Amino acid sequence: LMRIGGNLVIPMDQHDVFTMSDTKSNEIYVVEYYPGGIGIVRKMFERWQEILNEGMKIAERCNCRTGCPYCIYPPRRSEDMDKRLGLTLGLQLLGISAKPPTHVLKDHDWVRA
Repeated sequence: LMRIGGNLVIPMDQHDVFTMSDTKSNEIYVVEYYPGGIGIVRKMFERWQEILNEGMKIAERCNCRTGCPYCIYPPRRSEDMDKRLGLTLGLQLLGISAKPPTHVLKDHDWVRA
C-alpha cells in the first residue's frame, strides 16, 4: 500500500523503493534501491499517512479479491499477498497514529505523557 500510494504523493518510479509489512508486529519497512538513498524514503516518512491513505483507496477500489500487482504489491513479487490483512494493517496504523502518545522521550528515558 505504501509503494502504490507513494507514486501518487511523491514523484518517484514504482521501482525506486521496496516495501514490506508485517501484520503480526504492525510494522512497515521501506527501502530505497539506490545505494545510500536519494531521499525518497525520508519524504515518504514525512507524508506516510497521506501515502497510506492513497494506497488504501486504490486497494479498496480494485476489483480483485486477494490482492494483485495493481493494488497491493509490485509486479515482480511472486508470493501470495493478502489484501484484507493489508487494509487491516493500514487501518490499525492510521488509528494508532491518530491517538495522542502515551509516552514521551525525556532525558533518554520513555516516561508517561
